[in-house]
Amino acid sequence: MTLVIENASEKFLPLFQEVAKLDKAKITIAEEDKDITQAIIERKSPKFKKFIREYEKDKRAKKLKTYANFDAFLQDL
Repeated sequence: MTLVIENASEKFLPLFQEVAKLDKAKITIAEEDKDITQAIIERKSPKFKKFIREYEKDKRAKKLKTYANFDAFLQDL
């Protein structure tokens, strides 16, 4: 599964990397004009099942669940 966080600030990069290590997730940072605009994290952790179900439901409806920042993502867990 893939989680997209739009407009990710560079200050969150170390946190993304730590989360990726803890959950053995794959992380990709997309750059545009030298600014990080998206952080894409593939999740396989069971604790994300609820989020993944919501994401898949949104995806089927041609909607992508996005967050303004990592804090907003954490609050939604």
